[in-house]
Amino acid sequence: MVESKGWDCAEAAELTMWTKTLVKLSDELPADAVFNDSGMPLSTVFSSIDSLRHSAVHRLPTSAQGIQKMVQSAIRLAMTLGDNTRAAILELVEAGLDRRIKDMKLNKNFLENRMDCQLQMIREQRKELDRKENEAVSAMFREDIENKVLTGSILETLVREAFSLHNHWESRLKMGNGTLLMPDKNNDDSIEHVRESSKGADLGDEVDIFDI
Repeated sequence: MVESKGWDCAEAAELTMWTKTLVKLSDELPADAVFNDSGMPLSTVFSSIDSLRHSAVHRLPTSAQGIQKMVQSAIRLAMTLGDNTRAAILELVEAGLDRRIKDMKLNKNFLENRMDCQLQMIREQRKELDRKENEAVSAMFREDIENKVLTGSILETLVREAFSLHNHWESRLKMGNGTLLMPDKNNDDSIEHVRESSKGADLGDEVDIFDI
């Protein structure tokens, strides 16, 4: 076959050329030339090795399981060609790959489970932060309303006291007393008397403060 193709050695042809040639000649090969007990047609055994050569030559990124399948194809080809020594070596490689793939799956499951727990914790923390944010906003509005009510109450008291003083002075003038006596700041009784007289002041019952 090498002479008919004009090759000076078996390595002169690419792997895919050999597999294609063997596929075409699979029905003409002597019975003792191949040892196919894989249950696959020879054409499938030979052509399945093409992906290995293509990935190696073009440096294609391949998953661990993809590499394992290519090694399994190489094992079948070596056994079919009667190269049991290399088939045994490839079986060791495939066994190591299988163990590593199982370890990778376990590690990936662990990482995914850990990530799920971390994401759940983050969601709970975000929910708690949202709750605290809503409480802070509600507290601000509530305290602002309370401050407005307090300011209105203080303003109402100041206005009532001012009008009570005015009414007191006006009453003194009507009674014919031209002398106005200002309340003594140091005399609590004088100030209390003025405040009591403010009970009849003509004011609304409440002063509402809407905003600053």
